[in-house]
Amino acid sequence: MATKNKVQPQTELERHPFFAKTPTPEGVFIPEVPVFVQANCAQNGSWVLGEKSLGNDPIEFYILAFQFGMEHDPYRNAEIQNANIQIGTIYFVPLDESVLKPNLVYATKIKNQASGRKGSLSNFGNRVAEIVVSGYDPREVVWEAKFVQKSGSLPDGTTYKCAVLDFDYRFPLHELEAKLLDDCVLVLKDDLKLQALQSASLPAIAELPESSES
Repeated sequence: MATKNKVQPQTELERHPFFAKTPTPEGVFIPEVPVFVQANCAQNGSWVLGEKSLGNDPIEFYILAFQFGMEHDPYRNAEIQNANIQIGTIYFVPLDESVLKPNLVYATKIKNQASGRKGSLSNFGNRVAEIVVSGYDPREVVWEAKFVQKSGSLPDGTTYKCAVLDFDYRFPLHELEAKLLDDCVLVLKDDLKLQALQSASLPAIAELPESSES
């Protein structure tokens, strides 16, 4: 029986001449619908893109926009908790491709724990307040989001283990980071692009796998 030659994996795609002239987008690329990455805070926390878990390494990024909203959370017990909760949506551009693609607009949603007083949303708000009171704009700093482990007991005695997002920030350190900030500013100056970005339909909390901050 003849043996088939195994195809060796290519380190770089040999492009068909027809597609070779396809230009690479310059600056920040805004798809018609922002690429949604879930901050799944169950257990140890993980970034989830579609059906794929990307691990729980920290992500550094610039923020383009932030929105408050109210959504129904199906993981809350409506008999003892308000199932309509505050949600924060962050539209952002990653700095490097260790977890996500740079120069591409993503969106993620954050919320608080069941009490509504602590959690990812509050942690983010606290950092925003620090930046603003220092005389800076939250969109001009480099943000870091990382998962932090939490555990404890609910009022009914049930124990829980989950993760929350903690946030930190710094200023751009080198030319590439400054260049990406310039590209983000070009988007911020385009009102039509910003409006389209924030009006795009994103998955609701009820459509996502369980990610409740208990």
